Amino acid sequence: LSEGVERMTPSMFTAFLMVIPNAMMWRTAAKRGGGVATVNAILRSPVGAYGLFAIPFVGLAGEKCFYDSSMALQGIDPNALRPDRKDEGYPSGGHALPSLSLFPVKHVREYFR
Repeated sequence: LSEGVERMTPSMFTAFLMVIPNAMMWRTAAKRGGGVATVNAILRSPVGAYGLFAIPFVGLAGEKCFYDSSMALQGIDPNALRPDRKDEGYPSGGHALPSLSLFPVKHVREYFR
């Protein structure tokens, strides 16, 4: 490899930290009957069947949290609107939503100094 090429870039490291553990948790939960158990727990809760309507919103909020956190770790502001993309619509409108990042916007190398 040439001198200027990194084998493991911070964005690859961040993607690994955000995607792989999340996928492993979902796989484990699915193997143990987590989906059926979740639906049964919601149906038996005080909100009852109406609680099932919250599942997509909770899932999307979790996905946005993972995405915004991975962008913030790479030093990219998830709420910034690039000038060359100002006229684009769905699905590039995430900047208009509140950030659900777990980390402040800094480059990943700054966390390990």
